[in-house]
Amino acid sequence: MAKELNIESNTIDISKETRSTRRLTILYIAALSMVAVLSITGQVFVQLALKTQSSDSRIINIAGRQRMLSQRLSKAALVIGTAKDIAVKKRYSEELLLVADLWERSHRGLQHGDAEIGLPGKNSEEINRMFEAIEEHHQKMLQSAREILKNIDAIQSSLTVIETQDRFPVSTILNHEHTFVEGMDSIVFQYDKEAKARVVRLKIIELSLLTVTLLILSLEGFFVFRPAVRKVIEVIEQLKLSNMEIEQKNQALFRSEAELSEKNARIIDSLLYAERIQQVILPSKSSLIKYFPDCFLFFRPKDIVSGDFYWFSEVDGTTVIAVGDCTGHGVPGALMSMFGNALLSQIVVEKNILEPAAILEELHIGIRKALKQEQLAITDVGAQDGMDIAICIIDPSRESILFAGAHHPLYYCCPEGEINELKSDRKGIGGRQKEARRTFTSHQIPIKNGVTIYLTTDGFSDQPNEEGIKYGTKRLKKFLNTWASYPMDEQYKYLEKEFINHCRQEPQRDDITVMGVKITPLIIKGDNNIV
Repeated sequence: MAKELNIESNTIDISKETRSTRRLTILYIAALSMVAVLSITGQVFVQLALKTQSSDSRIINIAGRQRMLSQRLSKAALVIGTAKDIAVKKRYSEELLLVADLWERSHRGLQHGDAEIGLPGKNSEEINRMFEAIEEHHQKMLQSAREILKNIDAIQSSLTVIETQDRFPVSTILNHEHTFVEGMDSIVFQYDKEAKARVVRLKIIELSLLTVTLLILSLEGFFVFRPAVRKVIEVIEQLKLSNMEIEQKNQALFRSEAELSEKNARIIDSLLYAERIQQVILPSKSSLIKYFPDCFLFFRPKDIVSGDFYWFSEVDGTTVIAVGDCTGHGVPGALMSMFGNALLSQIVVEKNILEPAAILEELHIGIRKALKQEQLAITDVGAQDGMDIAICIIDPSRESILFAGAHHPLYYCCPEGEINELKSDRKGIGGRQKEARRTFTSHQIPIKNGVTIYLTTDGFSDQPNEEGIKYGTKRLKKFLNTWASYPMDEQYKYLEKEFINHCRQEPQRDDITVMGVKITPLIIKGDNNIV
């Protein structure tokens, strides 16, 4: 019975705490919402004010410029009417045309708006009245300027000063200029006065919003934070009483940790087995040396298994080498690398396709088909999966190397030469395809006198050091150029040392593959075997 009463009492206490917590939460959210609304409102007013001030500055500048333009208009008209030099008349007639157009457009824009020059055209009734007062003077001056421009050919051909009766348009401009300038001065002053008034109104609004915000924060402190502090004290007391229960949960966590450790060990064992499978699938170093006695392979998975892979095969005397970088690393990348390995064997060995561009095209089609990417939306899992790859074909019949790449270039060095780079196509294998058919480009390098080639994924060049600075492709090319003349086993040692010195304590970020092959001059025998 006592136990039932205790349970009922605990239930009532929990219900009260829930209601109290809910009330505090609602008050807290309401207060924060109001503060947020006030802050956003303040920002809206500030942005509107900034926009208005920018517009006001533009309007005042253009209105002030009208005074200068009217003076230039008068001066140009006067010079045209009085100058004896035809060249001077011509120059000032051109200026009169430009000034009149700009003067008229600015005048209309100030009244009715002109988006191209930043004039909104929203004036007060007082400013509209002022514009009406000077409109007649503006029209007289503008009509006179147009009349001068209309008769400009006759004026320019005259070598004498135009008589007074012929200078009537000039006199009209000069007679109305003073009144127009005074009117524009009043308009500029009125624009400035109204702009300052808007700033004052904005300050009053901002002060009001600040006052309301401070009031809400004060109320929040009294009605929300003060009860919350009391609630925190109560919770602390409850936590002290719950210490024993926490200890029991810790014991359960320790047991769970032991189970997780056991499961993790099983996962590691599975990965190690997957690593052995991947090593069996990838060509062995001894098989590489059989065809290329002077070569090296710098292969470092980020995890136990790798998303990078390398592949080679010999078909009827022609040797094909490939280095690929699949999407992701670890188990997902390793599974994709098995796709690539199997598809390359099918394309090269079974279908006997020995053109690098054609191989990449078939590989792209095969990956998209295997992953059913044509049926997937862009955002679906696996829609962007694929690989970047470089393929070289050593063709003794042509005494050359054929190369094609998808995001991976080829570095090569002729005897006693510099490192050169063959650019790859900026397209990947698999993933999204916009074009009707994805094609790639083949390149050819003569190897009559021998050549050293390097195929690499982006893992080495993208590896950062402790400062977050990547090694970089330029630095990698410079390194290869420095050691290209050395034997391949020494190049491998220097490359490994370079990688360690660059990383130091920085963890490896991606799978890394760098393959170097030194190809000596080929001798083609009758049975098409490469010697």
